[in-house]
Amino acid sequence: MKKFITILSLITTFFFVHLSTAAEVGQIVDNTGGQNLNVSIPEAVIFDTFDINSPNITFDPATNPTHLTIDVTGKYEIKYSVNWTAIFSTNSRRQIKTFLRKNGITDIPQSSSYGYRRNEQAASATNSATFVLALTAGDYIEVMGQNSSSVGASVSTIAGESSLSVTYLPESHSVGGYIARNGYDVASINCVHGASVAFGGGAKCPDGETLTHSHPYVENGVAIGWRAYCSNDTRPSSIWAICANATP
Repeated sequence: MKKFITILSLITTFFFVHLSTAAEVGQIVDNTGGQNLNVSIPEAVIFDTFDINSPNITFDPATNPTHLTIDVTGKYEIKYSVNWTAIFSTNSRRQIKTFLRKNGITDIPQSSSYGYRRNEQAASATNSATFVLALTAGDYIEVMGQNSSSVGASVSTIAGESSLSVTYLPESHSVGGYIARNGYDVASINCVHGASVAFGGGAKCPDGETLTHSHPYVENGVAIGWRAYCSNDTRPSSIWAICANATP
């Protein structure tokens, strides 16, 4: 039992490292500000800077300053924060609603956030939310803003204080499973984007034996796991495999 627990601990450690290195993050910010979101028809928040660049996320402020486009299909954690200030006006209320919109037509109500200010000189508020979406390559997202009560006076986004970020969430992988192929034991694994598992893998042989084979297992040119076999023609007591930091 002690040996089994140790093996699981090793597997968990390797698995955690993989998930950390496979994450892909992209973030855009608004360094200009000055956009009035106190409008009745939702308006997309304008950004101007690719603050954290990712090869699988596209942002072009010259042509689409409100779009953050996804280049790789998968699940993404999306975060936004919009800071705005209210222009003073006596007896004036401002409540601003923000939310995510996909591909210009699909609103994501679960991503809504509300900010409120009333009768305060240079008052500021923050709208922010986090939501996970399954997105397809080519999809784009926007942060939308509008008033959600009486119009009141104008509000203005604050320069350098609004952002939109997306983090790719790797699919979970199976580790330690056995599949007998060609006389070897194989740890089956679902690599993100079908990437190589050369980043890591291995096996644990019974006491007194050594690994005679330990390397990625490839089918149709795609690494799908790690295969291993121990000396004396015995099966490993454990096999694990880890995908590399995947790119399409």
